[in-house]
Amino acid sequence: MKTLTIETSLGNASVCISDGSAILSYSREEAQGKQAEKLFYHISLILAEAGIEYKDLGAVTSSIGPGSFTSIRIGMAAAKGICIGLNIPFIGVSTLETLAYKSISGEGRALSLIDAGRGQFYSQKFIYSNNIFEPLSQASSILYEDVISQASEIDKIICNKENVVFAEIINKQVIISDVGAKDCANLSDYKRKNNLIDYSANHSPLYLREPDAKPGKKFLWNY
Repeated sequence: MKTLTIETSLGNASVCISDGSAILSYSREEAQGKQAEKLFYHISLILAEAGIEYKDLGAVTSSIGPGSFTSIRIGMAAAKGICIGLNIPFIGVSTLETLAYKSISGEGRALSLIDAGRGQFYSQKFIYSNNIFEPLSQASSILYEDVISQASEIDKIICNKENVVFAEIINKQVIISDVGAKDCANLSDYKRKNNLIDYSANHSPLYLREPDAKPGKKFLWNY
């Protein structure tokens, strides 16, 4: 099944076309804050490169967060709009889960972290054992001190940004990795093969904490 995958949760944007485990085409927009402007341009590029049209898609996968609030909304809105227009399934994958699945190679327990700013991290624990990859905890927002306390329960830390302090204080393997559309497509393919996708799920963005920007004061003409 040919699938379009969209990843926008960490500030930039990447898209790919996959067919099972094969990546047919891929494109990435490096400029921060250009998702809304460039996303459909990159989608048109990879459709052409793969030699297919929108009507040939069987599903759309999108990262649902956590990550950049605005970026997540842009990616999910685009993905769901395409799914509605084509009447095909929407598949949502967590950025934390994608980060861990990409990097956990070999059996063991991992703590997946995304730098959320303000001394906070989005966090979730995962385990890979007997060819089964699964979460050990719910996704949550934690403080730096919590990372240190949770390190005793895992074998390695996977983080989306380099944090030298982790390597100095925590006696664990620290892996620095990024998340792109190819990684989301690989996780989606794993879930599909293992019957782990709930196609009926009505996915919402996974934010985990309140946004930094607060609504302005309401006036009589705000409606």
